[in-house]
This record gives sequence, structure tokens and C-alpha cells, in this order.
Amino acid sequence: LNDTVEAKKKEIDDLNDKVETKKKEIDTLNDTVEDKNKEIGDLNDKVEANKKEIGVLNDTVEAKNKEIDDLKDKVETKNQVIDDLKETVESKKKEINGFEQTFTELGQILTIKNQIIRDLEKAIFTKNQEIGNLKKTIEAKDQEIGDLNDTVETKNKEIGDLKNTIEDKNKEIDYLNDTVEANNKEIDHLNDTAEDNNKEIGDLKNT
Repeated sequence: LNDTVEAKKKEIDDLNDKVETKKKEIDTLNDTVEDKNKEIGDLNDKVEANKKEIGVLNDTVEAKNKEIDDLKDKVETKNQVIDDLKETVESKKKEINGFEQTFTELGQILTIKNQIIRDLEKAIFTKNQEIGNLKKTIEAKDQEIGDLNDTVETKNKEIGDLKNTIEDKNKEIDYLNDTVEANNKEIDHLNDTAEDNNKEIGDLKNT
């Protein structure tokens, strides 16, 4: 009986060692989950930062579009002025052939206005190029956000797998604890039996 008790005690010690090992494994898994959650937090911060950058870029595109609209309005106004000037020149040429100086001055004004239009058209071309570059930047940011969202999804799946593993380890610990409890009960029973036998031997010796 003593040998059996010692064997059971050794078995309980082994089981307790296994329980401690499993607990350490769970602690490691919990640390891993915490690291994964931190990674997801960092990725979400990056996603938010990129979204803010896109918002700023969209505002810039809107501002550039407004500038182009303003420039187009100016071009339209200048074209109207040129048309008016052309009509004035033709009218003056017909009405006052002798006013050569006036005609020359109007021609000079027309030249200046045409130069202004050319400058405005160059500015519109430049603004359109800037908008094209901004749109390319926005597309790149959208792609980056898509990649970050894919990474977040992968990390969430990893955390789900780790939680399942932790659940399995906890079940295994519960099973080991149940086994330890059963062995303790068996040892108690064996101790009671040994005590009864020792008492019986004592009674026999006394008789």
C-alpha cells in the first residue's frame, strides 16, 4: 500500500508539473495575443493617418479645381474683352480712318490681352498636371490602405487561432486538475484502508 501511495504521489507531482507547463504555455500565448493586438493598433493608426492624408489631398484637389475654374472665368472674361476690343477696333477703323494713333493703341492693348490669355492657358495646363499628380498620389494611398486592411484581417485571424489554442489548453488543464483530484481521492482511500489495516493488525497483536 505504501508503494501504491508513493506511486500516486509521484503521479500527482508529474500532473502538477504538467499543469505548470500548460500554464506557462498559456502565459506565452497571452503575451503573443497582446503583441498581435498592439500590431493591429499600430496598423489601424497607419490606416487613420493615410485616410487623413487622403482627406488633405482631396481638399487640395478641390482647391486646385477651384483655382482652375477661377482661371477659366478670367479667360472667358478676357476673351469677352478681346471680342469687345475687336469690335471697337473695327468700328473705329470704319468711323475714323484718320485716328491711326487710336487704332495703334487698341492693337497694343489687344496684344497685351492675348499675352495674358496665353499666360492663363499655361497656368491652367500646369494646374491640370498638378491635379493629375494628386490623383495618382490618392490612388497610391488607397492601395496602401487596402494592403493595411488586409494585414489587419490576417492579424485578427491569428488572434482567433491563438484564442482557440488557449481554450484547448485550458480544457487540458481542467482535465489534468480532475485527474489530480481523482488521484487524491484514491490516495485518501488508500490511506484510510492502510489505517484500518494497521488498526486491525494492532487489535490482532493485542489479542
